[in-house]
Amino acid sequence: MSKKYKLVISALFVVFYSLNYSALSREEKILERIKPLGTVNMAAGAAMDTDVKPVLAADAGMKRYKSTCYICHDTGASGAPKLGDKGAWGSRLKAGKDTVHSHALKGFNAMPAKGGCLTCSDEEIVKTVDYMIEKSQ
Repeated sequence: MSKKYKLVISALFVVFYSLNYSALSREEKILERIKPLGTVNMAAGAAMDTDVKPVLAADAGMKRYKSTCYICHDTGASGAPKLGDKGAWGSRLKAGKDTVHSHALKGFNAMPAKGGCLTCSDEEIVKTVDYMIEKSQ
């Protein structure tokens, strides 16, 4: 093999390796951004129950609010009750917390079902509503 040929092969290897490495890095970043808020911890050797649902982290409601819900609930867009507005949340809570949860889950007035979060579980939406209620009392 000539030196020129070896140099070309080496250069191609470096280019293809770096392209593959950057693609993996980009994919890892995407997976980090879309990972679930909660996890299930099973003790080593424990039998797995297929009906077990993931346990949401204690701050799941706050995280969901800060990633999505703030868009309307910080500004009051389309009549959304603002976070911290005791009067707006108080009038809604007169109907009961279950009604507020139901409106968040099924949609109400301008708010779409689950606030438009198609990947959110019902439990995550309820935790998010509870976080907003707690911050508004």
